[in-house]
Amino acid sequence: MAKSPVRTKAATTLVRKPRFSDYLRVFTYATKWDFFVYIIASLASIAAGVALPLMNVIFGQLVGQFTSYFSDTTTISRSQFESILNRQALYIMALFVGRWALNAVNKFCFRMIGIRLSSAIRLHYLQSLFAQSIHVIDSMPPGAAATAITGTSAVLQIGISDRLGTFLQFNGTIWAALIIAFIWSWDLTLVTSSLILYILIVMGVVLPIIVKGETATTEADAQSTAIASEALGGIRLVMACGAQRHIISRYEGWVQEAKKRAQKTAPVVAIQFGLIVSFSSRHSLDRKQTVHKR
Repeated sequence: MAKSPVRTKAATTLVRKPRFSDYLRVFTYATKWDFFVYIIASLASIAAGVALPLMNVIFGQLVGQFTSYFSDTTTISRSQFESILNRQALYIMALFVGRWALNAVNKFCFRMIGIRLSSAIRLHYLQSLFAQSIHVIDSMPPGAAATAITGTSAVLQIGISDRLGTFLQFNGTIWAALIIAFIWSWDLTLVTSSLILYILIVMGVVLPIIVKGETATTEADAQSTAIASEALGGIRLVMACGAQRHIISRYEGWVQEAKKRAQKTAPVVAIQFGLIVSFSSRHSLDRKQTVHKR
């Protein structure tokens, strides 16, 4: 793994940069049964997302039946209307129950796998920690090992048990909505989706730069927070040794570094929102002018 130097006025350290393979390596702690449950949870999440656009289609058909029945030129009898109404209501109820059941399945499965993977990572971390020599363990700050494994495993557990299922469900909703929209009115959907395509292009170009800058800023903030916490934890020793100026200079160095990194990211964020808002405004004005002309 490549390491890059991070230089400030206070110190020069080597920071390990994570790669995409490091995130995928989390799933290597899963067993065959875990992957089987993952497949079930993923399918349930996607199916729950697909159910939402289908419910809108049925509700739209129900509104259309109401409109046609109460119009002056209706040819539908009361018994036919009630039969159609009961059938559409049954469809909506079935979709609601199915979506509720699918959400329950994917939430339970993802949370269970999240707990299992988090436990496996904690165990592997402790085994690797105890395999180190005594001087390596003594060189670590007090509580650093417990804080690292607790924070990291908690983030992984939340990401796997909650965020992953939500991501799959929203993707299922978006793609199902696009397919249904193209089936019902491809020309209107194509015009409306042009804005989404533009936003995706802008986000795809600008977002990696923003994420990289935010990550670097967060690392600098974490270093300054660690210095402040260490100083406050041993405030008596700092005052007794007269190390206030040294602590302040170290803290100020990382604060200024975080400020510089945030200032480099700010113009990119401004460009992103400027382009999206500009295109959205022009698109909205063009549509209003077209409606007025009609």
